[in-house]
Amino acid sequence: MVLWLAPTLRRTLVTNWRNGNFLIGAGALGVATSAAMAWDEHRRDQKAAALGEVRMALTQLGQDEKKLRQQQENKPKFSDRKPQFSATIVRRVDTVAAFDGPLALTDVVAGQKVQVLEADCGPEKGYHEVRNASGEGLYPKAYIEPDIPRRRTTEDDSEDDAPASSGRRSHWLSGWRRP
Repeated sequence: MVLWLAPTLRRTLVTNWRNGNFLIGAGALGVATSAAMAWDEHRRDQKAAALGEVRMALTQLGQDEKKLRQQQENKPKFSDRKPQFSATIVRRVDTVAAFDGPLALTDVVAGQKVQVLEADCGPEKGYHEVRNASGEGLYPKAYIEPDIPRRRTTEDDSEDDAPASSGRRSHWLSGWRRP
């Protein structure tokens, strides 16, 4: 059988070479190859254009976010509410106490003057809403001392107000204030 296949194949090739069919086939193969290469180049160009558009959109998005962030930073941090009274920070909150939430006023130092916008607010009414040079926020009222003394309401405090000639002695800690 193999002996029959070789002469038939040879005859077919010689006949096709003489007719030009072999050259037509080689030309068709060249055209098909060149069309495939052109299509591949076209697809690469499309992908490059799409990636360029994505990069441009990401760059624009980054610029928009940067502008928005700058606008938020430049926006005034203060409300137009009038303060109830002024006070002084007597102690800074320890950083271990995790007092750093979004409503907390964290940029303070001991001895700094603040304006109290709302007294006795926040969780368990243990905070004052205050304003300082860096912004507004909640601060523990135990660490704030009003600049104007509040009224005294207990009997022990009323003894301190008594004149010295009354003969009563005041308690030795009555004049002590927290630093």
